[in-house]
Amino acid sequence: MAEREPNDSLFRATPITSGSRMSGQLSSGSDVDYYRISSASGTISVSFDSPSNTSSDLHKVQILDSSGRVLASEETGRDSTLATSVSSSGTYYVGVSDGPSFGVEDRSYSINVTTSSSFTAE
Repeated sequence: MAEREPNDSLFRATPITSGSRMSGQLSSGSDVDYYRISSASGTISVSFDSPSNTSSDLHKVQILDSSGRVLASEETGRDSTLATSVSSSGTYYVGVSDGPSFGVEDRSYSINVTTSSSFTAE
């Protein structure tokens, strides 16, 4: 699946379901792509597929709560996984933007967001 533009704010975030692969492209150095996912309490993981494999920080990947507070963040130029625990059910967001070493040739990417619930067995 591909991102749906415009998705440059939490309000306009592209919906994504757990386990879905989404491809995106940053249109400029100031573009931010947001994705929206529902999760129960547990863990949200974002597998980021970078267009290159470099030590330069080409992209910033973030997991945010419904108020836009950053729960986890990483700047990367290679494939990576970012994860965070969430204590309550709700809507969460993934943001992808340019990193400090962003360049014209590095605009495309893909993500796979997964959620896993935590529960206690009785």
